[in-house]
Amino acid sequence: MPASTLVRAGLNDWKRRWPASFWRARNGAALAGWFWSRLQRRIGAGAQPYDDAFWASQETGDWDRVAELLETLVSPGSIVEVGCGHGLLLEAMARRLPTAGLIGLEDSDAAIARARARGLTVVHADIAGASHAEIERLAGTLGTPDLTVCLEVAEHLPSWHSAKLLRLLSIAPVVLFSAAHPNQGGVLHVNERPAEYWQERFAALGYMPSVRDQQLRARLRTIDLPPWYADNAHLFERTRAGGPWRAPGC
Repeated sequence: MPASTLVRAGLNDWKRRWPASFWRARNGAALAGWFWSRLQRRIGAGAQPYDDAFWASQETGDWDRVAELLETLVSPGSIVEVGCGHGLLLEAMARRLPTAGLIGLEDSDAAIARARARGLTVVHADIAGASHAEIERLAGTLGTPDLTVCLEVAEHLPSWHSAKLLRLLSIAPVVLFSAAHPNQGGVLHVNERPAEYWQERFAALGYMPSVRDQQLRARLRTIDLPPWYADNAHLFERTRAGGPWRAPGC
């Protein structure tokens, strides 16, 4: 039996027997890779993990049906997507709601180039590299959209940067959010968390799951998308004023 097969079998057995231990080890290994990637980017050396080839592999999913679903449930006149990638959802929303104000925030240069080629407005935003004050200023420039969206982004940021991400999302009264669950796996997943973790973070900011959350999740399961979107997505609505956005902890 090839060594790679034995290693894979051993890892799968570890994951099955001790999932919490495996999750911590995976997050730790991914965090080391994340720091190495940031260093290489800073000095302009090495291949980036989210390059053009990566985004070319992500051209999947029936995003027009997702746009139709969001029009039905939220009917947003303006949307800010934090971590918009190469713009599949925003492009679908532009087709569905051509008069809506749409802005994407993204850090990957390859993704930004692809999204702008689709005719989208995308602002470069390095959440991990920005200070809290810089994030506050960015939030101020974005106004008050009807909806903010963040899909499968939070797990790519170390936990101590989560408050900055949530600050950007909290500019809207309604938030569509998904993040990888523990042991989901992926490229540089440094902060995989159960849904309850994020629900508590949103609750601290005054958000609760929307009355339309279960409808959203059920409908997502009928759409041709990678399965983690239906597994992880939730619709939140602001129900009260939250506490300080720079709350301690992670």
